[in-house]
Amino acid sequence: MISSAYMHCYVTVGPEWLAILAALQGDSESEAVAQELQDRYVTIYRNALAPFSALPPRELQRRCVAIIGAAEALGRELFRGRLDEPAATTTLASLIVAWLS
Repeated sequence: MISSAYMHCYVTVGPEWLAILAALQGDSESEAVAQELQDRYVTIYRNALAPFSALPPRELQRRCVAIIGAAEALGRELFRGRLDEPAATTTLASLIVAWLS
């Protein structure tokens, strides 16, 4: 469900999302906002996935950072036409399941 929602959001927002991310990296204040957003996403993922994982909290936190990074990379591949939405969703889902075990 998480991977499907993430990739659907990418498709719905469209290439503008990459422009928004790029704009947030323009100066230190914008980068702070981008970091705050990522920290919030990591917290949401960690809290959602914690009941399904026996990983220690710090390890789960690190893996959620990595999952979000992988999701961003898959989203960029989706925009470039190198993946379709089902393939991106399946790939991200398999990564999440593997990293929670």
